[in-house]
Amino acid sequence: DMVIVYHGINDIQTIADPDYQPDYSHQEKLMFADEKAAGFERLFMHSLVYVKLRKAFGDHRPSGYPRTEKQAVQDEPNLECAAVLERNLRHLAALIHDAGATPVLATFALSYTLDLPEDKIREYARYWAFYAPTLSRTGLARTLQAVNERIRALGAALGVQVAPVGEALPPGREYFTDLVHFTAAGERVAAATFFHTIDSAGLIR
Repeated sequence: DMVIVYHGINDIQTIADPDYQPDYSHQEKLMFADEKAAGFERLFMHSLVYVKLRKAFGDHRPSGYPRTEKQAVQDEPNLECAAVLERNLRHLAALIHDAGATPVLATFALSYTLDLPEDKIREYARYWAFYAPTLSRTGLARTLQAVNERIRALGAALGVQVAPVGEALPPGREYFTDLVHFTAAGERVAAATFFHTIDSAGLIR
């Protein structure tokens, strides 16, 4: 058995902003008791229309909404985030090993890189502050660079394969729906990267 671990960005949210509180109330407290109506509500509240309405009319979660460059507070990488993500991955790898399975790690992919023109960075990094409210676009990219360096070093130290997903996915809207989530094309690239890594290591039997 094998367990592929692609670490989410949520830890960066909670570490970089100690006051961050994810707003899942729309998922947990449905207005409708009827199952069909509740299903419609879930669909609506995950739609782009709902996101735009919340942005326009509600600001009860300031860390969950886009900020201007002036409000972003840190250009340097948050090394605490990188250290915590490494600790979590080390713990997960140990648990997977203890369960008799083989862990496979992966580097993290981001929709933009700092060597892009400024207008492209702004286009591809829209709503970056939802994921990292105390980091600038530069700070977030540098933090994830530090995270990926630690993931590669951890894989080497533990003898665990690391799929280079972060390096395989080009920046831009063809491969990302937002800052970190993949389009269908992005999913295909990520899947191919995982397969190549696993197959090259002889883990497919």
